[in-house]
Amino acid sequence: MPTVVIADTTQGLKPALEAIFAPHGGVGAVIPRNGGTIYIKPNGIHFTPHTYTDPAVLEALLAYLHDHGYTRLAVMESCTGGNFTRLVFKVTGYADICRRYGAEPVYLDEGPTVEVDLRDGTRARVSRRLHDEIIQRGDNFYLSLPKLKTHSMATVTLGVKNQQAFSVDADRMKQHSHGTLHQRLAALYALTQPDFCIVEGVTGTAHGHFPCTALLEECLVPMNVLIGGPDTLAVDVVGARVLGYGLEEVEHLRLCAEWGLGEGDIARINVQGVPLSRFTERLPHTLLRRFPRRAVGGGPHECLRRGLPGKLRVHPGDALQ
Repeated sequence: MPTVVIADTTQGLKPALEAIFAPHGGVGAVIPRNGGTIYIKPNGIHFTPHTYTDPAVLEALLAYLHDHGYTRLAVMESCTGGNFTRLVFKVTGYADICRRYGAEPVYLDEGPTVEVDLRDGTRARVSRRLHDEIIQRGDNFYLSLPKLKTHSMATVTLGVKNQQAFSVDADRMKQHSHGTLHQRLAALYALTQPDFCIVEGVTGTAHGHFPCTALLEECLVPMNVLIGGPDTLAVDVVGARVLGYGLEEVEHLRLCAEWGLGEGDIARINVQGVPLSRFTERLPHTLLRRFPRRAVGGGPHECLRRGLPGKLRVHPGDALQ
């Protein structure tokens, strides 16, 4: 029976991290001191507010590991299509955080690639660095650090979906649709699983994965938790429950459980820390179906189609959905 901890962050991130590792014998028992590199994979999909793992949590984790004597640290990501990871790291502050703690930033959207076979019979191109250091990681340790979010296509985006970044943009976009996304996520998870997963849930993000900046108040829910454990599927099942969803409502988690890639039955997960009974709200996963009044441009016909006053124009500082 895997253990998943829901740690309260209101007393600080360091005590919350201590609580996450404690049931497993502490961080020294979880992460071997064998000379390998600890690769941390945040959700750095974009620099749009509240779409990425809170930089304060990434910094707290790097500081915590550094204080415990781990010095071979790396932070890896490949952001969403149409962007590039170096820019995301710069804007979010990830690059500065890496510099402060001597962690290597690893941009998976740069450098050579290699093709791999996936469990669903498809193939995907991934970074050769990822292939050599994570898929065939040897002494390296892989820690996933996703954000607690809902998603319009995947219902939730947690530890399993955090690996959507592994395939190159062209392959990723082909599979990023309502019909194929869940199976691709499960197949990427079957390729390799994290050694440990910590979901950043300081703030939960609702209404899909790119909340409209002008309507953020409707999309953000203070949760003040970290959710962690060594079985990423079990962590995701608990995270989905915190967001208000069961296994049967999240197809990629159901597939991972069916394929024997972790524990999917919440009744068989030892949930410690903050009780699940505290979480009674269901965060919507569908996108908001409206725009801020001053955020859409177009002529009278386009505005009529959208049910908006004619000749609206985008004004500086207004947000677009």
